[in-house]
Amino acid sequence: MQSPLKDIVNKFPVITQDLTGKWTLLKELSDTKHNVWAASTDYVVLGNNQLKQPDQMRLTKDGKEILYSTDITGKINGWHWIVGNEKINLDVFPQFNSDRQGIIIPPGKSFEFNKILPDDSIIMDLYAEKAGTIDSDSRLFISFNNNYIQELVINKKFYRIEVTLPIGTYKIKFQHESSNQNKDNFLVLGMIKIISRKDVLLLVDSSPHRDAEKGKHITFYHTYDERVIKNKYARYALMSLYNTALSNPIYDKGINGNPYSMKQKVLIGDTWHTSLFAPANTKLVFTLHLPSPCMLEFSYGYLPASFRKKINPVRFIITIEADGKNRTSFSKLVELSSDIELPLERINLSDYAGKKITFTFITENGDTGKESNAMPIWINPLLYRASGQSKPNVILISLDTLRPDHLSCYGYKRNTSPHIDALAQDGVLFRNVYSSTSWTLPAHVSMLTSLYAAHHEVYYPLQKINSSIITLADMLRTNHYYCSGLTGGGYLNGKFGFAKGFDSYLEFRAYKDVSLQTNEAELMMQKASQWLDAQKDKQFFLFVHTYQPHNPYANSSSYGKMFLSKNDTWKEANMPDLFADRYHAHFTEEEKSNIINLYDGEIRYTDEALIKPLIEKLKALNLYSSTLIVLTSDHGEEFDDHGAWLHDHSLYNEALRIPLIVKFPDNTHKNTRIAPLVRLIDIMPSILEYLVIKYTELNPDGKDFLSVINGTIKTDRQYISDLALNSVYDIFPSVIAINKDNLKLIVNKRIKSPYINAVDFNGNPVELYDMSKDPGEKVNLARMPGYRAEISKLITQADSYTRNIQNQRTQNIEMDEELKEKLRALGYIK
Repeated sequence: MQSPLKDIVNKFPVITQDLTGKWTLLKELSDTKHNVWAASTDYVVLGNNQLKQPDQMRLTKDGKEILYSTDITGKINGWHWIVGNEKINLDVFPQFNSDRQGIIIPPGKSFEFNKILPDDSIIMDLYAEKAGTIDSDSRLFISFNNNYIQELVINKKFYRIEVTLPIGTYKIKFQHESSNQNKDNFLVLGMIKIISRKDVLLLVDSSPHRDAEKGKHITFYHTYDERVIKNKYARYALMSLYNTALSNPIYDKGINGNPYSMKQKVLIGDTWHTSLFAPANTKLVFTLHLPSPCMLEFSYGYLPASFRKKINPVRFIITIEADGKNRTSFSKLVELSSDIELPLERINLSDYAGKKITFTFITENGDTGKESNAMPIWINPLLYRASGQSKPNVILISLDTLRPDHLSCYGYKRNTSPHIDALAQDGVLFRNVYSSTSWTLPAHVSMLTSLYAAHHEVYYPLQKINSSIITLADMLRTNHYYCSGLTGGGYLNGKFGFAKGFDSYLEFRAYKDVSLQTNEAELMMQKASQWLDAQKDKQFFLFVHTYQPHNPYANSSSYGKMFLSKNDTWKEANMPDLFADRYHAHFTEEEKSNIINLYDGEIRYTDEALIKPLIEKLKALNLYSSTLIVLTSDHGEEFDDHGAWLHDHSLYNEALRIPLIVKFPDNTHKNTRIAPLVRLIDIMPSILEYLVIKYTELNPDGKDFLSVINGTIKTDRQYISDLALNSVYDIFPSVIAINKDNLKLIVNKRIKSPYINAVDFNGNPVELYDMSKDPGEKVNLARMPGYRAEISKLITQADSYTRNIQNQRTQNIEMDEELKEKLRALGYIK
């Protein structure tokens, strides 16, 4: 294997720095058992993440190496690296407002955080603006450890301050002062970036003397500092390679070896791809035995960053060696075009069946006199049998925000879903299915991981799936399935971790002034049709998601308008535009019907534009009979059922109940109806169980429902659904729903809706409903003394569930403008 990425760290200069006598005791971090010392490096350290040790960096005392500590609390012996350059992650603070994407500071209030800084001239860049409704003389006073530094008059957006400080721990405070104390006169602090030419080393010592001033301390590290690498072009080229190698990590199950970080997950256009980074003059060699006739499929091209500059072309080459002969099977010089092109190539390997062969993937400079300044990539090189599949294909369809009681196959009065009904006739319809929550992000995490929110811990809008969690795509890809996702993006954006395990993962994105396509179902079917044409010969898993039934209800087709009456005022509706507060939306009965008519039209349009042609396409390709198809949703929608609208704020049945239809290969279990309760989290283990794929390593919360279909289990399962209602990260969940047979208990840890009809039960505001007699949840049985024992047991179970929440498994994403616009169009942010 040959690659410019090999030993990339060793291409940076090494700094040897004597820290003897240069340590400063940080008294505020020390205690009776530990002393915490700090020292500044002379130059910035080459590293990618301060939660792990920089490559090849060491610290020695009297020639003996001191171990690196992953603990940043200063309680475990060892040394730790603190970066001087840091963009402060604002969304972890209670004052962070997801709608405003910044820290809200009312007049007279302040925001502060702690930061360990080196002894250096520190630059701090800020983004701050007046975002209230009242114009005023807003000023921002900045202090370090209560020492005044600078006053900013807020009349623009970007600010820079500079301050020279000794090494130490600093409380950096931002105080908003204004002559107008109206609460609507607030500031938004949207960015804080600290820039330094030095970093900090912490040394934690619990030895008897705990004296870092004794002994000779030497540190060794690599640097990219411009004072050391003075040639800016050489520095740029090195940093480009280094950052590229670390910028797109891949966590898919089965990626056990990743030399030089060459395997990465890359977003190109609107699709995430599993790729191999191959800077010019790379050779990747793979030797294997081909037991049967196979096809080699691959794409190739450049990283998107290459399109921002003029590049020298690269030649992509594949050679195959067998029986002592080596031949070039593919060669193409790729020029830079105005469009991002990812041509799909296939090489028939039938002549090599039964032989040992060696593939060599080569990228080389197209112009031998010039070095290429682009980043070439091989996209998802894939071997698959030309003879067909050994197991059924799988298609999982998620129709966002779909209430089952608005589908005609679930008994709805209107013919909203003739093609979904036909799918149900060919398979199994589950009458009572419950989601794990009532909004998109955590529900889909549960769908694709079989974990309750307490175990995947994605509760808030900026949280992403922990990379250690194994997904349905992970399991299927490592069992020889080609896995792709076609989604509406938004809270299904790959940034949230949903691309994990998928060979390709498409997300509809916001472009220019179009944030949301009102004909998304039709566009999704176009993508699905193209994908099926290209992948029909593979054993595949396809995940299809669309926001079409989701607010806004604005489809303009005849199907989208088919349920409107002549007296309806609104021909389309974006619900947040119709009210300021979902709990105090005053609509007449005619207006409510108007809104529901539009919602029903969205369902019928989805049925006609996506479900009908998808089934027809599968039949035309002779795939329908051999494919396992699962159709479901993530949550429902509220239409004033309990005094409110939309979703993501309550756990009543209109928000929690979802459809679930499963069409098995060969239409096994045709026209079956299942009454016992099952759950969203049961989908993943059911698919794996049906495909005879072992999944005991997952420790899922769900159980397969095959035994329910077969009739061996007839009792209702218990579900737990929960929801966080605020942005303070140390309080969740706020509402929990849990059942025992027909009884459903809602525990309101925090009450947001004025319509909650809760009863205090030992300090817990609770609601109890009998689903068999009161499916609309109108009669709160918690008021009746005969249910106290059942309530007490269910509260104990709910409390046990919340004790599992550690708030340790998630990381936060940075929301770019495109994602903000998409979520704004869906009504999630204003």
